[in-house]
Amino acid sequence: MPAMTVPGVGPGGDWDLAAVRKVLWQRRWLVAAIAAEVFLLTALVTFLRTPVYTASARLLIERTTPRVLDTEDVVPMVWNEYEIQRFYQTQYLLLRDPAVLRDALDRYGVREALAPELTEPGEDGEEPKPPTDDQIAAYIRDNLDTEQLEYSSVVRVSFTHPSPEIAANVVNAVVDAYRDFFVRTGVDARRGAADFLERAIQEAQAEVLELEAKLAQARRQAPPTVPEREDEPGSTRLSRLEQTLTEVKAERAAAEARLAAYQEATPSGIPEVNANPQVQRYRQDLAELRRELAELEGKVGPNWPRLVELRAAVKETERNLENEMEAIYRQALESARAELALRRESEARLQRLIEEEQARAAQLQLATGELEALRSLYKQKREALDRLLARREEVAVTRDLQSILERQVHVVDRAKPPKSPSAPRVKLNLALGLLLGLLLGVGGAFGAEALDVKLRTASQMREITGLPLLGSIPRASAPPRPRLVFSRKGRSRSRPVIPEEQMDVEEAFRALRSSILLAQPQHPPRSLLVTSALPGEGKSTIAANLARTLGAFGRKVVLIDADLRHPRLHRVFRVPSERGLTNLLASHDPADGFVVPTRYANLHLLPGGPCPPDPATLLDPDRFREIVGELDERLGFDFVVIDSPPVLVFADALNLVPVVEGTLLVARALSTPKDALRQAVDQLAKVNARILGTILNCEVTEDVTGSYYRSYRYRKGYYRRPAEEEGERASARDAAG
Repeated sequence: MPAMTVPGVGPGGDWDLAAVRKVLWQRRWLVAAIAAEVFLLTALVTFLRTPVYTASARLLIERTTPRVLDTEDVVPMVWNEYEIQRFYQTQYLLLRDPAVLRDALDRYGVREALAPELTEPGEDGEEPKPPTDDQIAAYIRDNLDTEQLEYSSVVRVSFTHPSPEIAANVVNAVVDAYRDFFVRTGVDARRGAADFLERAIQEAQAEVLELEAKLAQARRQAPPTVPEREDEPGSTRLSRLEQTLTEVKAERAAAEARLAAYQEATPSGIPEVNANPQVQRYRQDLAELRRELAELEGKVGPNWPRLVELRAAVKETERNLENEMEAIYRQALESARAELALRRESEARLQRLIEEEQARAAQLQLATGELEALRSLYKQKREALDRLLARREEVAVTRDLQSILERQVHVVDRAKPPKSPSAPRVKLNLALGLLLGLLLGVGGAFGAEALDVKLRTASQMREITGLPLLGSIPRASAPPRPRLVFSRKGRSRSRPVIPEEQMDVEEAFRALRSSILLAQPQHPPRSLLVTSALPGEGKSTIAANLARTLGAFGRKVVLIDADLRHPRLHRVFRVPSERGLTNLLASHDPADGFVVPTRYANLHLLPGGPCPPDPATLLDPDRFREIVGELDERLGFDFVVIDSPPVLVFADALNLVPVVEGTLLVARALSTPKDALRQAVDQLAKVNARILGTILNCEVTEDVTGSYYRSYRYRKGYYRRPAEEEGERASARDAAG
């Protein structure tokens, strides 16, 4: 199946604006119809849709939070970008939370306003089932929208409903419910913090009293010879041992890491191996051998002595390199293990020394250690108690926490019933509908043009066949009305022989006669075969009128009806058909007994005769060549015009192609498929036909605007006026006589 071409797009992908304009003009009614349908459908949907209203309120939500404890007691809140976005996302979720929405149902009559439209009708006479609070809250959630305005602390809350009053009441109810929820949770959190502080103070006071009693008892039991502030014995030596132990542990960890790295690595991944001079020499030698081997490969045969020697040397060097690296690797691994064992032994020895030193220090500090520990613990607990008492005073002072929280969530603008609906947007929808309709119409026009498989214009015929266009014959009757691509209306019939009164058609045949005679000026073709791709394309009409025009030029012409399957030229010229080409082919009689004159000057006809059972066999090329030669040489005909069967339907025309000096291919505008025309040209090319050119029958001339009718009327009118004037002059002469 041939590829579909897009009208207006050239082979290189460039747009031909003139072709695009022509296609759009030719399909303008299709574009207008599609655009009108889409526009009307959009208007119908828009005006039938129930209008809905969107009410909005704006909230100012601050990110500050009341402080319960000092920043020394808790982790401080850092408001970075992530925390800011998380805070507002949390507020959006709270605004749409079912608990907040259920609380909003009791405000502004929201429950009573939304319940009727959500009530389910009863079945089988049952009473209607009213919606639950969860169902109403879910309905509000589906139609509620929250949005942060331009990266600020202002949040817009919107609700959409067919009633503007209900939409405004729902938004105000949700905003108030959220604000009360925010304040209530903040107050509850502060109250919980105060209770927490009170319990913590009581526990801290009990611990301080207990530590005071233990400290007093320890002071009484301490020996008098041991001062309370005496320095610890042996502390300097113990610190030095601990520092040394830390260094040894670090060295042991490094040794373990080194051993683990050696065990997991390959020999080539160890620095000792890569830094070894012998390994480096092996690698240099191996690289040099491989380079020389790569240069020889492809230049000499695989058994070349030097090539075999190099391969052996490469293997030997690789083996020596691997052995050397393995030996160095084992040495490095043993060295790492020995070093690790030494570090572990040093660490164990230092650990024992530290434990012995700690035991001695513990014995010396036993008398003073417990007293110092109690004193330090007592100091810490006392400081913590003082901080808790100070925070309790601060919490007791801030009684206006509720007003602070209310200022943190402030209603900037309450929702008001909107005056105009938010949807549908009539002007926008109609504009988009018109634009979409135009786009679909343009697409439909190009799609219809691409799917149009019929030949239309002379330019298309030249492009498809690649042959010269010898003539374009207009319709003998009025031009057809414009039709869509898929129309099945039949074509109007015209008479095969054109009356002389139709001067425009007669002039077209005269131009065709001149084109044929000038196709080969030195030796014009004397025998012409007129054929077409399919039946009904007007080849018989072209052949008859071409022969008549050649006869009118003063040349002796014979017209042969070689369409033995459907001979019809005898009816056109009203001559008997009992004897004709069929009888002449089946016998060896002279041709002059079968040729009959016609009512046109210099024009004779060889009718088809009786229809034979096998015309393809009867149309023998050699016998037909003899007949044509006899007509030319013995009977003195200047031109032999042959009307043959269609090329794609029967093989008869292909048998006649070698006989004639020129072949004319006829196609009918608005009728002949483009693929059929291509196949006909291919068939004629396969038998080496001498194709003089093509003829477009029933042409509908088009002007630059793409109209198929304007130029036709102009040309027809040009020839009609002289004829009318001549008729008027003749009438005047008759009246005067």
